[in-house]
Amino acid sequence: MFKPPFPASHVVQARTSAWGLGGLAALGVTGAFILYQRRTSQGPAVGKPGKVFNGMGSSWVELKLAESEDINHNVKRLRFKFPNDEDTSGLSVNSAILTSRTPSGSVLPTLRPYTPTSDETQKGFIEFTIKRYPGKSMSSYIHNLKPGDTLSMKGPLPGPEWKTNMHHQVGLIAGGAGITPCYQLVRRILNDPNDKTKISLLYSNHTEEDILLKQEFDQLAAEHGDQFNVHYTVSQPSASWTGDKGRITREILERTMPKPSDGNVRLFVCGPDSFYTTVSGPKAMIPIFQGKFGGLLKEMGYTQNQVEKF
Repeated sequence: MFKPPFPASHVVQARTSAWGLGGLAALGVTGAFILYQRRTSQGPAVGKPGKVFNGMGSSWVELKLAESEDINHNVKRLRFKFPNDEDTSGLSVNSAILTSRTPSGSVLPTLRPYTPTSDETQKGFIEFTIKRYPGKSMSSYIHNLKPGDTLSMKGPLPGPEWKTNMHHQVGLIAGGAGITPCYQLVRRILNDPNDKTKISLLYSNHTEEDILLKQEFDQLAAEHGDQFNVHYTVSQPSASWTGDKGRITREILERTMPKPSDGNVRLFVCGPDSFYTTVSGPKAMIPIFQGKFGGLLKEMGYTQNQVEKF
């Protein structure tokens, strides 16, 4: 039986990071990045003492799968062992890891970023919870790995920086797998006794069964009710579902998110491409750019400076 040495709340679905589905696809087909990948070593994990991942300019790291567990019919939790028991990942909140494999018969690698679901300070291993997507070769490949197999990784891919009390209020709007960075940020803020940022989370899914971390979020809301509140909406609710129903609308956003006029407000959005388009405008293909600002949030009066697309 798989028994993690840290709270079950670390078990969340890995997401495509801010480097994104389209962003990494666009980046991956460029000759410059492929050549860069080829000239980096795929030797043992060496670098700064105690840190396995030392930046995108460092070598690819081959990590061995130690344990794998089925969470449901299409989600697995996988733990990869570090070279030394005292090693840590070297990641910070909101950062991700780039994975790589070269399919048989191909000269070009398949690249995909995933956000670890173990704590940044966890020693000895890194853990991911990954959903298998139909037609996505990397998630299928990872799901088929057996203990003892290895996977090439590089990182970190940095996300938005967070500093204590950066904003008075934060709104998190997530769809499906996009909950991962939101969970990281919620955990980071609430674990810091000096951070008084108020947080509102709106999480959209198809069904109740798709809601990841519901127990953990509900517990955090109960423990930090004056600082954190969470709302769920599902588009295919069961007869017993009592929460919001349907996709995210302007009415739900107005009811759950801080208002654009409330002062030092920041909204973070993460989800599938269509989710971005509806909520905040499409995300750019090149990951260092945010893309055109639009969608419901623009209609509601938020400015581009108030919205960050993970």
